[in-house]
Amino acid sequence: MGNKSGWTVEKGIYQQIYTYLVSYYPRKVEKIEDIPSFCQFRSLPAKYAKKLLEIIPAEFLEDRQNFAPKLVSFLEAGKNHERELEFFGYYIGPKRKDERLTIDSFVYYPTNEDEEILRNYDAVDSAKVWEAIAKKLDVLDAIEPPDELLPISPTYFGERSGWWVWWD
Repeated sequence: MGNKSGWTVEKGIYQQIYTYLVSYYPRKVEKIEDIPSFCQFRSLPAKYAKKLLEIIPAEFLEDRQNFAPKLVSFLEAGKNHERELEFFGYYIGPKRKDERLTIDSFVYYPTNEDEEILRNYDAVDSAKVWEAIAKKLDVLDAIEPPDELLPISPTYFGERSGWWVWWD
């Protein structure tokens, strides 16, 4: 892909996500070499989607994790459903030729009107649950359904329940 090494730092992508990296790395980077070559991020709030859509070059927005939706689809969903999503994935830094940001999973927290998806989990199969979530979020470009689709109640969100959606 046509960008030079360090583009994720120059465009501000690293600065947007660094507090959500699984291991701590400094926000202010003195040298590109100080950026990790690979690290996971978790619980990235969807409010970052709008800014990431603005700063990630179009060619990288078309990237996807195996059979998952494209990065642009995830970020558009985040922009349009800010209070209902948080993202998980990984960051490939400037030390590698495949430098990028990849989303491979998300947690979807249904709104009150969409709670039926959760209440009826035992009555429907996961394909129907995925179909409802994909349609609601407009992430219809997945090549295959997710590898994991599980009801979840993260302790850090109190009483709020949602769906863990992950592609290998």
